Amino acid sequence: MHRVVITGYGVVSPIGYSAGEMMSSLAAGVCASKSMEGVWNHYGRLKCQVGAPVEMRDAKAIPRQQRRTMSPMSIYAVQAAIEAVGHAKLDPSQVGNNVRVGCVMGSTTGSPEASNKTYETLLSKNEYELLGASEFFRCISHTVALNVSQYYGIKGMVTSTNAACASGLQAVGAAYDLVRLGRQDIVLAGGGEELHETSVGSFDILFAASHKYNDSPSQTPRPFDKDRDGLVVGEGAGVMILESYDHAVTRGAPMFAEILGYHTCGNGTHVSQSDDASMTHCMKTALDEAKLKPET
Repeated sequence: MHRVVITGYGVVSPIGYSAGEMMSSLAAGVCASKSMEGVWNHYGRLKCQVGAPVEMRDAKAIPRQQRRTMSPMSIYAVQAAIEAVGHAKLDPSQVGNNVRVGCVMGSTTGSPEASNKTYETLLSKNEYELLGASEFFRCISHTVALNVSQYYGIKGMVTSTNAACASGLQAVGAAYDLVRLGRQDIVLAGGGEELHETSVGSFDILFAASHKYNDSPSQTPRPFDKDRDGLVVGEGAGVMILESYDHAVTRGAPMFAEILGYHTCGNGTHVSQSDDASMTHCMKTALDEAKLKPET
């Protein structure tokens, strides 16, 4: 097995358009929750009227020919990948046209914005001819992986993980396996999501979205607070560069961390809530793989 290190990272988030901006905002206690009153009423009023949107920057820096298949989630992911590749001191030419460089990116679904637009057009007009070919590439579940890999011209292994809130983390785990097994030297790993009222609606139906602070959005989601009433849905992207230790040493790359263990498992008892036994098993297996004990 090869050792796996993280040599770069990039972020697009509601509280920062780079890893540095995000960390500064976290240190300053910045809250990205904003009122979406009047924006999310297309399908009837949601109880939750707060969200954490990203103020998109410089989308047109991505060539139009590539950007036309991108929804916001793919644009964010490409921008985060650009930061990560630069952070890792990789020349873009080292990323593209190299069968030893792969891409694993996760998302809950394809673009909800594009999917809604597509089906509203189809159901109201009953004509496929009204749909552009690029809409399909925004709707597909692996749209983020597809667009990031196409932006760089990646020739290695390209795949997508779609596991709701765990999608990005599972992408890192899948990329870790590719590198430690020697199937790739470098993998761009992470995920992207976009904010849309249908995404919020799924949490609203499950009574999992915050709604008691609609009039004071900066006071929610209140993590770890006794008055916390649910989550606030946001958007953005995060990308890490996973690389074999030997490859990173050879090219003199910066190394920020080493991944020692990873595990994922189902619980077989509930569709959305893990039980104590499955969570314990998952953590214990990851620690065993890393040859670590809980007390260390």
